[in-house]
Amino acid sequence: VLDAPVLCALRLGAFQLLYLDRLPAAAVVNDAVALTKRAGKTSAAGLVNAVLRGLSRDRDRLTWPSQPLEQALATRHSHPQ
Repeated sequence: VLDAPVLCALRLGAFQLLYLDRLPAAAVVNDAVALTKRAGKTSAAGLVNAVLRGLSRDRDRLTWPSQPLEQALATRHSHPQ
């Protein structure tokens, strides 16, 4: 289980990498790591760095569901729509 500040930094960085194309990936990763350290979670800074760098490197190979979001989530999590 990740601490809330670490999870927030990962979510913010992932959103920026996937949806904001005018921001350099290195700047996004650097800012997320700095936020993690500023929150006092220095031990998790390496994790944030590794996850976001991997996402940055592989984002062009990500696949998105071809079906509507509600149906894709119901299928993935075995939950009724």
